[in-house]
Amino acid sequence: MFTDIKKQYLELLKNSLTNELYKELEINMLYWAIMNYNGKQPDILALVDPQKYIPEIYNYVNERKTKGMGFYYYTDAKGRRIDLRNYCDYAYSMIGKARMDNIEFCLDIIRNENIPGDLLETGVCRGGAVIFMKGYLYAYNINNKHIFAADSYQGLPEPSRKEDENLDLSVDKYPCLAISLEKVKETFKRYNLLDDQIIFLKGWFKDTLPNAPIKNLCLLRLDGDLYESTYDSLEYCYHKVVEGGFVIIDDYETLSVCKKAVNDFRNRNNITEKIEKIDESSIFWRITNRKR
Repeated sequence: MFTDIKKQYLELLKNSLTNELYKELEINMLYWAIMNYNGKQPDILALVDPQKYIPEIYNYVNERKTKGMGFYYYTDAKGRRIDLRNYCDYAYSMIGKARMDNIEFCLDIIRNENIPGDLLETGVCRGGAVIFMKGYLYAYNINNKHIFAADSYQGLPEPSRKEDENLDLSVDKYPCLAISLEKVKETFKRYNLLDDQIIFLKGWFKDTLPNAPIKNLCLLRLDGDLYESTYDSLEYCYHKVVEGGFVIIDDYETLSVCKKAVNDFRNRNNITEKIEKIDESSIFWRITNRKR
């Protein structure tokens, strides 16, 4: 049991944002989508108690969500992989528990060591990770840091670089990723965490980040997926992360173009800090040497 009310609040916040509290709803949505795809009617008992009546789907979604991995794929009778993401991926954060824990781990060190600077997330989507950051600052009464939330708030761009030519996550393909600024702000309000400490940067990273009012960062978290989005975020913001600060890359092991962007940037800038694994998808490192 938690003895620290702050830790208990943050644990509850993480479980809410990743939809661990109501995961049966997403399991039911996936089940509905599969039945609809196959032209069948869902079993009402499966909707009432999915753990009992559709355990294969329940266990699959539960495992994938815990790891922060996509659970919305379905293989049909002909062996075709069907992407049902637009129908059933609706948690406020899709990053999973391990990556939420990693944000808390980094913020604990930043707080305990009094590391200066603000926080930045590039690729906000529904806002879950940024909401947790704000919840952390609220829990520990940290008022001298801002959180920058950078996103187009209209989905990902169509691929414009050759590295991204085989990865189209734009709004026409994935409308579920095109979350408006107004909708994200409404979610902040639901958690009673919307105030002037949050600064929203609306637009493509290449347009907003070069002129963003960011002086120093203690935490830079990237979730832009594409090579272009990832590289632009590093190009415009990495030099602002102070010594002792952290860089988190969400999809490093999931998307090869994201990994390539990070590796290209690190190689070109002689970045040698050790990469640490968070889970099967994500990595982070701490800046320990700013004298380059």
